[in-house]
Amino acid sequence: MTDAKIVEADLSGKRNSATLHLHYKGKEEKLEFQKVLVVGDRHGNTEGLALEQASVALKEGFVSVDGRMKTSSPGIFAAGDVAGNGFFAHKAFLQADIAIKNLLGKESKMDDRFIPTCLYSYPEAASVGLTEEEAKAKYGEIKIGKFPFVGCGRAVAASEQDGMVKIISDAKYGEIFGVHILGRGRLN
Repeated sequence: MTDAKIVEADLSGKRNSATLHLHYKGKEEKLEFQKVLVVGDRHGNTEGLALEQASVALKEGFVSVDGRMKTSSPGIFAAGDVAGNGFFAHKAFLQADIAIKNLLGKESKMDDRFIPTCLYSYPEAASVGLTEEEAKAKYGEIKIGKFPFVGCGRAVAASEQDGMVKIISDAKYGEIFGVHILGRGRLN
């Protein structure tokens, strides 16, 4: 259920479930769930920065930046959550590195294709690059390679063999367009 608003929640703990009073598709519903994943919008903390006085443009609540992390105002760069799109520390560090290089006169540009995303859930999920659907739409003929965790000695030794790695590549030249991993535990 997406776009549902939780009106009230009973998380009493007497039973292994949660009762939620939801506003969903114009109706109020009372439903019971064993597990609930609540994902909210994230916003850059731009309040009190007087960005309008510095002529820094915002787009959908975030500081608008180009690939070099430059804002609409000369000499002002932005990185991290205020720049939006992908709230991961590793992405923020890369954006900051690019901004600093450009401030120092060294040309550097952000390439979002190689920023991994991860979901710290059970099981864990991680991906980088394009999905199968995105790769098909952009490149046409692609090749899919799948490797189950049961084929990995370390996964078997850790009794964590449920999971897989999926690699999406160009059918002709083998260029990798995306990698997706789903599984339990850490196998590094």
